[in-house]
Amino acid sequence: MTRRKNWFGTAADILTASRLFIAGVILYLGKTQSSEALTSVSLLCLLGWTTDTIDGHLARKSFPSHNSLIGRNDRAVDFIMIFSGWLYLIASGFLPKGKAGIYTLGAFLTVLHFRSKLVLTTVEIIPAIAIPITTLKYEPRLCLLYTSDAADELDGVDLG
Repeated sequence: MTRRKNWFGTAADILTASRLFIAGVILYLGKTQSSEALTSVSLLCLLGWTTDTIDGHLARKSFPSHNSLIGRNDRAVDFIMIFSGWLYLIASGFLPKGKAGIYTLGAFLTVLHFRSKLVLTTVEIIPAIAIPITTLKYEPRLCLLYTSDAADELDGVDLG
């Protein structure tokens, strides 16, 4: 049983680390393919958010003593993943550089000043929904996948 529990923690760490790789690919696509990569970036975001859902389940099944560096920084990895999509949208011309830049600077300064999970979650909202909204506008056929992902995120959430 111990090996199995440790495997869950290792698998969760691998999935968390994969989001750093995905974020890098998103930024690379923004630099090399610009707006032509929207479909790929949308799918990569979905993949990243899916790994986030799965790694959470796996981490909860691992030993409480499984306390890795990557696991302790899961929230920072999520932040990097979300902002890679945001930066892709800015670099590719889907968002106005000036206004998005002001928001980004304000978001980073706010997070650095308050250092609160609530504040981080609040400033992430606009960048987190920017990819699905942009996808809805330019690639509506992919929106069913986003609807499915959103429903999965709500699975187990007590709304009443």
